[in-house]
Amino acid sequence: MHRLLAHRAPRHLRGAARRQQHPLAPRRRVGAAQAAADPGGARCRGLSAAAAAEPLRIGFIGAGDISNLHAEGIAALPGATLHGLWSRTDAQVPDPAAKAAEYGCALYDSAEDLVADPEIDAVFVLTNFETHEHYATLAMEGGKHCMCEKPVGASTAELERLTAVAAAAGVRFMPGHNYIYEPPLQRTKELLSSGRLGALTAVYVMYNIHHPEDVCARYPVSESLTETVTLILLPPSC
Repeated sequence: MHRLLAHRAPRHLRGAARRQQHPLAPRRRVGAAQAAADPGGARCRGLSAAAAAEPLRIGFIGAGDISNLHAEGIAALPGATLHGLWSRTDAQVPDPAAKAAEYGCALYDSAEDLVADPEIDAVFVLTNFETHEHYATLAMEGGKHCMCEKPVGASTAELERLTAVAAAAGVRFMPGHNYIYEPPLQRTKELLSSGRLGALTAVYVMYNIHHPEDVCARYPVSESLTETVTLILLPPSC
């Protein structure tokens, strides 16, 4: 997120006309034509009351469970605000309008409409990973910085294409690898980089996470309780 804050979209992509909207005012569904004609009408300061005068305006593509954590993080981050979202209607998101109302932001008719809004600086792609390349490409080719949830892509080729799109568009593309910022992992990296642990030959990781009951009900028991990763690393001489 901090990387995105340092790199706003060019001003000509953000729209010049901006008007204040009361945070409790009813939110409207907006389309591309309306956003182009009245960019201030789609405005959503919403969750970030402490944001700076020119906050980074973020749009969500996808509003499933993970969007709750991103919305909470944006609300706590000065200098950023959740501007709007688009989500398909499915079992996870039966009512996208209710999700937008919960977050206090605008609801768009389509992902294309969201990307076309000049008021949005950055897009978070929070959909199922099979669609990440499509939506991330859409966002970046539309001049938006992009944060994409993990796993970013289904193959190395997808990652290479996305990297090329970001470079061609002159925008930042950030994977949602949030755990690399956790203090235990930062400490682990420090120890490994210093050589104090010697030659690394194996890593065993057990990751425990608590899901609410309604979320657990959608996943196999093993996935809802733990994720275990074992890596065997052999020296070059082997």
